Amino acid sequence: MDSVAGAVGRMVDRGCDLLELIEFLRARETFRLSPLRLMWILDNEAGIPWTTTRREFGSMFDPDLQPLTSRAEIETRWQALLHARRT
Repeated sequence: MDSVAGAVGRMVDRGCDLLELIEFLRARETFRLSPLRLMWILDNEAGIPWTTTRREFGSMFDPDLQPLTSRAEIETRWQALLHARRT
């Protein structure tokens, strides 16, 4: 998990897409990636509070982290969150 954790922080710092990050985690983790696990990872490795992630994206994904809304809307919110985090 340590190398993955560091990679998550770097990906967020460079402004990766949220769906890209989800796919990265799915491909590399040995556990089932759930919304709760994603919130925990973002909180611990990227400093994005789980309450923020839940508020912004909770209704945009199903329990398997499949999008329930358009990719464009998800990414617009994600990039706005990253922009606010940097400023």
